[in-house]
Amino acid sequence: LGVDGFVMVNTVSDRAEDLGLDRTMGDVHHREKGGISGKPVRQRAINLVRHVYRVTEGKIPIIGCGGVFTAEDAYRLIRSGASLVQVYTGMIYEGPWIFRDINHGLAELLRRDGYSHVSEAVGVDVKDGFPSS
Repeated sequence: LGVDGFVMVNTVSDRAEDLGLDRTMGDVHHREKGGISGKPVRQRAINLVRHVYRVTEGKIPIIGCGGVFTAEDAYRLIRSGASLVQVYTGMIYEGPWIFRDINHGLAELLRRDGYSHVSEAVGVDVKDGFPSS
């Protein structure tokens, strides 16, 4: 593909109705310029990470971002194919201790699911569709 990695997703320019948000928010913001980020893009980010991971067969690193506020949010991106997770909006609202909370929670989720390293969980929700090597 000629790329070293992907960042999926930072902000999206789709308006609220395209992201499945409450229509009243869409009515307020539908004419504004700029992107939407944070929690409203979380599911879109997961879907795009899965898509790119599937298309690239997991051979190109993906940085998953968009609406990461908890360890569970980060874990969903990782299981969808992100080898790294970027946190921005969550840090703005929760403060810098969010990283400690996500790391501790992520370690607990990995242990619960029998993984000794985060790399073992990358793409596990997508890998079944890959051709065998």
